Amino acid sequence: MTDLFNSMLAVSDVLGEDNDCAVTAVAIACGVSYGRAYHQLASLGRPFGQPTYNGQIFNAIKFFDKTVVDVRHRFSARTARTLSRELVPDKRTYLIRTHDHVYTAHNGVIHDTDTYDLKRIIDIWQVVPATPERTHYFKRGSNDTT
Repeated sequence: MTDLFNSMLAVSDVLGEDNDCAVTAVAIACGVSYGRAYHQLASLGRPFGQPTYNGQIFNAIKFFDKTVVDVRHRFSARTARTLSRELVPDKRTYLIRTHDHVYTAHNGVIHDTDTYDLKRIIDIWQVVPATPERTHYFKRGSNDTT
């Protein structure tokens, strides 16, 4: 676990939050505080202590003037452990989704607990600044929660 992730975890613990991996992931990916990400996701309908829908995550990222691009095809990694090897020289920011979890990789470092390193990766989205020519990415038919 990184110091940045631990600082987010400390705020989460004070609030008594659970199932807030998306809050931490959005905060780190967008470079905002845990509190700002928390309140933005709550305004988008995320209930206290409950999982977050992908659409809520994407809309929160959009609120912070970023967007996501599906880049799963660029990686051969199937788990966080193997993905960390591919990210070493990478200075970009990614959201990584497993079946029931989402976390961030930023500047080649995965910001998460160490317990998810063997979970199978489902999606990898690169977080980029929003520009007029980039459209917000939505995976059609995806109502999965993380």
